[in-house]
Amino acid sequence: MNFKPNKKNVLFIALGFLSVASLVYLYLNTQKTPPSVPSSINTTPTPPNPTPQEFKLISIYPSSGSQPLAIPDLAIALFFSQETAAHQVSITITPKINLEARVDEKDSRIIYISPKSNWKLNQKYTINVVAKSNSGLSLKEPIIHSFTFLPFPTNMPDVF
Repeated sequence: MNFKPNKKNVLFIALGFLSVASLVYLYLNTQKTPPSVPSSINTTPTPPNPTPQEFKLISIYPSSGSQPLAIPDLAIALFFSQETAAHQVSITITPKINLEARVDEKDSRIIYISPKSNWKLNQKYTINVVAKSNSGLSLKEPIIHSFTFLPFPTNMPDVF
């Protein structure tokens, strides 16, 4: 086999050599250990001090005012900003009726308060809520909330 150097062959060999040289250079430079950090510099990041989120009541159902009642033993739903437990929520209601409290099975920020007997219609109820979160934070002030249940309308308008 007779090899005759011409411009095309020389260029091809030069490109091949440069490619191999580049790969060797990259390999050797990636194998270097990073420079050491002086011991006077702290390399462990300091986590920020988390500010405790305020514990508050986000929403309550039923809303204030009057609304029709379709379910006579409907639960009051309290949605808090943090997880809580039923035993950490104190509710007084006027007029006095017996209540039961339970935590939502999927979201422990929600507490349901159910009457042990049916709500009376056209009766204004006022509740006073004092609560504590599972993290130990308390509401800044008690929540006072009033609502009245009205009879559910039996005559529905035609929609067709």
